[in-house]
Amino acid sequence: MTQSARIIKVEEGRVWVVIGDPSSGKDTQVRSCCSDASTTIEVRNPGGLALNPGQMVQLGSDMRSIVGAVVLSVGVPLATFITAYALTPVVFGAATDTMKALGGIAGLVLGLLAPVLYFRLKKPDQAPVILNR
Repeated sequence: MTQSARIIKVEEGRVWVVIGDPSSGKDTQVRSCCSDASTTIEVRNPGGLALNPGQMVQLGSDMRSIVGAVVLSVGVPLATFITAYALTPVVFGAATDTMKALGGIAGLVLGLLAPVLYFRLKKPDQAPVILNR
């Protein structure tokens, strides 16, 4: 999902924008009813585009942030489930299918807690980035 924004200030690699096009009546009505009418945010410019105040740009999410979040929230629980399921017979000897399933569920629960703790402790940068002009 992308959002259009107008640049209001560019300073030493930092860019401030106003969400939406202020000249559009529809967007102004939406912004005034749903949030502060002067929604100004700082965004990142990873592409190093030459930007000037007044330009319209497209904002979106950085693909690396999205992929990292998906891997952490899906890959880690899946890996801990498979590992716990496979290691349960090694730890408990001749394990039944029920014991392996319980071991897998325990690994899944631990794997689901890991991303929650990571996102609470680290607070990854999820600020929007400028995709293009």
